[in-house]
Amino acid sequence: MKDALMTFRVDSQLREQFMDAADKNHLPAAQLLRDFMRKYVTYVQKPALNEAETRRRRDAAKFAQANVGLEGFKISADEEQWTERYIRGEITMDEFIKGN
Repeated sequence: MKDALMTFRVDSQLREQFMDAADKNHLPAAQLLRDFMRKYVTYVQKPALNEAETRRRRDAAKFAQANVGLEGFKISADEEQWTERYIRGEITMDEFIKGN
């Protein structure tokens, strides 16, 4: 496989923040970008869930929300968004359970 060079513009403040974050985690910025690209390609190429699976996930989420509500709790907006990502098939059950 032949390597290719990519050049693109990015806000200087964002670049600096990204480089600092990578450095704090002892990771090369280029490695992080390659990892992101691989994950994005996998995400885009992932087949969409069929209607039955989407319905099953939505019904399970509604049931869980109802149970939480019966206990006197309410899920946060972030948790609702995370649940929607699972329902749409953007994340797996394992990822959903681990949380965002």
